[in-house]
Amino acid sequence: MPKRSAQSKKNDDWRQLQSRIKVKKQTKLALIVLGAIILIFLFSQLVNLTKTILSPWSMVDTTRAYRWDDQFNLNLLIKEEHLSVISFNPIEKKVVKIIIPDETYIDLPLDLGKWQVRGIQGVGGNQILKDSISSFLGIPLDGLIQFEGDLIAISRRNPLGVLMSLSKIKTDLTPLELIKFQMALSSVRYDKIEALDLADLNVLESEKLADGTEVFVSDPFRLDSILSDFADQTIVTEHKTIAVFNATSYPQLAQKGTRMIANLGGNVTQIANATAMSEKSLVLGEPSETLTRLGQIFDSSCEKKNECDKLSTQSLGLESSRAQINVILGQDFYQRFGNK
Repeated sequence: MPKRSAQSKKNDDWRQLQSRIKVKKQTKLALIVLGAIILIFLFSQLVNLTKTILSPWSMVDTTRAYRWDDQFNLNLLIKEEHLSVISFNPIEKKVVKIIIPDETYIDLPLDLGKWQVRGIQGVGGNQILKDSISSFLGIPLDGLIQFEGDLIAISRRNPLGVLMSLSKIKTDLTPLELIKFQMALSSVRYDKIEALDLADLNVLESEKLADGTEVFVSDPFRLDSILSDFADQTIVTEHKTIAVFNATSYPQLAQKGTRMIANLGGNVTQIANATAMSEKSLVLGEPSETLTRLGQIFDSSCEKKNECDKLSTQSLGLESSRAQINVILGQDFYQRFGNK
């Protein structure tokens, strides 16, 4: 009996040892699985954070195929108490703000007629509003911010002041762009901030509509005379020769594109009609910062560069152009900025 008891005790010790080893293995395996789950979760969160930083915020009804990279002016439509446009010049560290009266009467694209700016959003949403103001001023708009308060004043007091009120912001900028813009605004000297109210300048005239409504109308030539501060210093410095071609059946489209380029400081040397129609707008020419910027504005999109070259030179009859950059305005440009 004593020998059997000793053997039984030995067997019990062996089983306990095996049980402890098994528990350790199971614990190790559980920790490995838990660690893998945590790593996968953290990686997915990092991916989501990256997408959030690089994606537009919460303004979903506007489109933009590029991101601001500090190389060019940033022109933004601002929806505060009154509608305005802010242009930030990253080279000269300067800000220009143009306030647009609610009664300003302007053309809308897509043959939607004329409306006061206060009612445009209700007609076609933020994209129509953005394109209409861009066409009215003859300035490309890179984004839109809707904010409850004075954007510049709050940014001047606190570089992250606007970001601390996220519930009040709607924009098509990415969070990274918005942060960069806020930090840039906070560093601009007060003497480098200029505010222009169109109601106080000699660019608007009062008219009455048939129903007696009083509105403000503008002459584009008089309006352009106050927009010199919107010129992009990079484009001015490069001084590339630019030809603008209308590749649609709609008249005066090349003049619209030319006005926009000229207000950026571009040197347009030729305006003409292309010999064939094009659905897409194209921007082709010598590699340069000006080419990049015009490509952003006019939505140049070709999958293969040689196909773009062939289409422009052979199909559209641009062989006679001696300009360094050719801007071909297609149907897509008319849909955004054209009107009858």
